[in-house]
Amino acid sequence: MSLRLSTLPTVALAATLAVGLAPVPAHAEDDQATQVMLLLDVSGSMNESMDGSSTKLEAARKALRAVGESLPEGTQVGLRVYGSEIAESKEVNPAACEDTELVMPMGALQRDRMYAAADSFEAKGETPIAYSLEQTVGDFEENGKKVVVLISDGEENCSPDPCATAEELADAGVDLQFNAIGFGVNNEARSQLTCIAEKGGGAYFDADNTDELVEAIEKLATRALRPFAISGTPVEGTSTAPDAPVVGAGQYTDTMPVGETLHYRIERSVPGSWITATADTVMTPDGIVTQENWSATLSDEQGNECASEVDRSSSSFTSDRVLGVAVRSTDACADGPLFLAIERDQVAGGTDAAKEFEIVIDEEPPITNYDQLPEPATMPSGQDPVEEQGDTEAVTGGTAFSDAGEIGEGSWRDEVTVGETVLYKVPLETGQSLRATVVGPGDGDPPVDGAASLVVRSRTLGVDRAELASTSTVLMRQNSPAELTVKTPEVRVRNRESSGAVASASQAGDYYLAVEVEPGQPDLRGRILPIQVNLAIEGEPAGAPVHAEPESTAEPGIEQPTEDPAPAAEGEPSAPRWVPLALVGGGVLLLGVGTGLGVLIARTRHTRR
Repeated sequence: MSLRLSTLPTVALAATLAVGLAPVPAHAEDDQATQVMLLLDVSGSMNESMDGSSTKLEAARKALRAVGESLPEGTQVGLRVYGSEIAESKEVNPAACEDTELVMPMGALQRDRMYAAADSFEAKGETPIAYSLEQTVGDFEENGKKVVVLISDGEENCSPDPCATAEELADAGVDLQFNAIGFGVNNEARSQLTCIAEKGGGAYFDADNTDELVEAIEKLATRALRPFAISGTPVEGTSTAPDAPVVGAGQYTDTMPVGETLHYRIERSVPGSWITATADTVMTPDGIVTQENWSATLSDEQGNECASEVDRSSSSFTSDRVLGVAVRSTDACADGPLFLAIERDQVAGGTDAAKEFEIVIDEEPPITNYDQLPEPATMPSGQDPVEEQGDTEAVTGGTAFSDAGEIGEGSWRDEVTVGETVLYKVPLETGQSLRATVVGPGDGDPPVDGAASLVVRSRTLGVDRAELASTSTVLMRQNSPAELTVKTPEVRVRNRESSGAVASASQAGDYYLAVEVEPGQPDLRGRILPIQVNLAIEGEPAGAPVHAEPESTAEPGIEQPTEDPAPAAEGEPSAPRWVPLALVGGGVLLLGVGTGLGVLIARTRHTRR
């Protein structure tokens, strides 16, 4: 089974459906919730057989039910149909060209209501697309993003031209986005529906049978361009170290203003343990270009600095960019509590608004076999592409570490929207590395017109969510696919002796593969690109650490490690076996501008045996 995107450049329906249909974060204001109106063709031709076993109408009803089943109650959604009331032709009854009905008004989704609406109409009449598009304008509440998804099996047979109508509404500043799914359509209908999507700032999508339609709507309704899923226990950092809140191993959330430094006190649960502290977030560019630098510093109780890092992905960006900075303890701060300072510095563009971010504190007990473990690895360079491996499997990338789609060796297909980042997690053991090739659009799928360009970046992030390496290409209208290959260093415990990127591959756990596409022009945001990821995991598990088991010396009130930590919840990154709440970061593969590594600012790390 395959889902085919239009070969014409369009804004991604995947993105619009994801934005429109994904659950609204708890902190979002209700009046800013995205509203989605499903506009369904139920003209007489929908009674035709779709795939030899059911009619197009039956397939559409099944798809609507799938949407209802895949979405949480409370999602803002409505349903309008056309061609359901008047069976007479437009020549006999001109009212057939105004035959459209709002069968489910916009509101918080209730599944029973959705199912009843899907069964409330018959396929009878004409195809008044333009008139129906005009009527959707009044179907939305005043505030919030407004998205129309048109599902049609044919072209307009009334008047006026629906493509011109979509353009007029867009030019009038109605703040609607029109998208279209061609359901078993011919070339003429496909061309018209594609034009509607293009003029309406949306996307066109093809589906040729029942399963494809159901798969398309389910996938597009639940995939990314959701907001970055910040998760963890809320904590409030302070402007000075003495007042800092106490944190132990675990994941936390806080809010970072521009130009400020926040402090946290980290208590060890075992003496001599290794501490890794990570801050990560996603930045959405405000305007053409944004550049942010985040830094992290560890100090001891006397205020002596023992480790400092700046995020390695701080180059200018025009797409949603995952940023991560991590610091780990050294001999200079081998014992006692530590103070973590996180700073946000805005270099170019952006907004003054405070930014929500995650803090991950990872604690690893002392290692008893350290001297017997392999020497540090080196940073790989010049990688051969990974060839396609058997049949490709569908996967849906996430927009955060917590909802990344898990993949392993093999070939995987997905869609990425211009201006977004999607992530996939890849579990690695010590002794292993990943090599991945992202194959971008091509062979009939040119992403942009004329001189417009997209920037495709591939970068890897280490186990601590900090950047390892980066490579990229500029993608113009072309027929040959873009192809980017990145490899992580071999995971070795003693990589922590290295500085910068290699040190971020010193622990086994979930590494991450991500894809980012930057728009060369602002109006390219939202266009969808089919991608394929060919993944190889190289090396056999080896060189695992043996951890000491000293008595706990944590102060009262600090959460203690347990011998058998509870398994991670579904969708959450897996934790190391030796600490209950610590999350292992990972390598990420992204798409964007420039080649080579990001800026590396690191101190040489000394090693505790």
